[in-house]
Amino acid sequence: MELEAAVKRAVDECIREGILEDFFRKNKAEVIAMSIFEYDEKEVIDYIREEERAIGREEGREEGREEGREEAKKEVQKYGRLILRLTEEGKSSLVVKIATDDALRERLYEEYRL
Repeated sequence: MELEAAVKRAVDECIREGILEDFFRKNKAEVIAMSIFEYDEKEVIDYIREEERAIGREEGREEGREEGREEAKKEVQKYGRLILRLTEEGKSSLVVKIATDDALRERLYEEYRL
């Protein structure tokens, strides 16, 4: 159905149903003209798309935060296992070093297959 016909039909139905009947009877032509000329389908679609993109971005951020928490948890567990291994082998002096030396820590992760 064309936009103008749909608007006329909606106004007529509102009048028949008593919905804002006086207002529509007095302002029918103006209401129809405003509805036809003010409605911009592209603008509405663009608005809806932007809203959907915003929702998607927020969902993506939350997903990323959750993945980040999981990765951090795994890293802490791996770090703890390395500390236990070093301590069990009497290499406690390395525990302090791995706290500040990323390259050493990564090398020991590989060495201990963590």
